[in-house]
Amino acid sequence: MPYSLNEKSGLASVVIKPEEILTFDKKDAIPENVIPKMQFLRRDVIPGESKKLLVQAFDHKVVMDVPKFKEKKEFEPIVDAVPEQYFPPCIQLISQGLKDGKKRALFVLINFLSTCGWGYDKIENYLTEWNKRNPEPLREVLIQGQLRYHKSMKKRVLPANCANKAYMVDMGVCKPDGFCGANTEPGEDAFAPRIKNPANYAIARQRITARMAEKGKKTPKKDKPASKAL
Repeated sequence: MPYSLNEKSGLASVVIKPEEILTFDKKDAIPENVIPKMQFLRRDVIPGESKKLLVQAFDHKVVMDVPKFKEKKEFEPIVDAVPEQYFPPCIQLISQGLKDGKKRALFVLINFLSTCGWGYDKIENYLTEWNKRNPEPLREVLIQGQLRYHKSMKKRVLPANCANKAYMVDMGVCKPDGFCGANTEPGEDAFAPRIKNPANYAIARQRITARMAEKGKKTPKKDKPASKAL
C-alpha cells in the first residue's frame, strides 16, 4: 500500500513520478521525511465495486482449478441435440441471466451443451442470447475465447457435478425437482434416478420420456367392459 512501512527496512513506500526514478534517494523514504504529494488511488469509488472484484476473482480461480471429469459410461454418445425442454432446473435458471457467477456459468453452459449434443454454432447462438439477459453482459472476447479453448480440447468434458458446491449451489441456481432425486421419498417417483450431473439429467429425462412414449404406442388400448344390467 502507498506510504506503508516496510517491515524489514522501516522505510515508507513513497509514490513518485516516473521521471523522478533516477534521482530518487532512500533518504526520501524515511518516514520523518515523507510528505504525501500524490493521490495514488481514486476516491470516487462506486458502491459494490469490491464485491464485484471478489466475485470475478473467485470465478476465475474456480474455472481455472476445475477438475477433469471422466465421461459417464451409462450414456451413449449423443447424436441429436437434447431440446431445452429437458434441461435441469439449474440450467434453466442460468439461462434467465445472472447477476453474479457469470464466468462459472459460461464454463458450465459450454460443457453442458456440448455434452448434450449441441454443435458449436448452436452453442454460440445460445450463449449470445443468454449473455444479453445478464444484467451486466460478459465481454464477447471472453465468450469467444472460452469456445475456442473448448474446441481445442477435442473431447467431451462434463459440467461440474451437482455435489460441487462451488458451482450450482454457490451460484444460487441449485433448485432440485422430483427428477433430480433430491428429497424424494422412496417410491414417490419410481423412474427418477439420483442425478449427479446436469448433463445426466437432460439426457436421462429425454430418453426416459422417449421410452415411455414408445411404450404407450405399443400398448394397445383395451375396450372398457360393458356395464352389467341391473
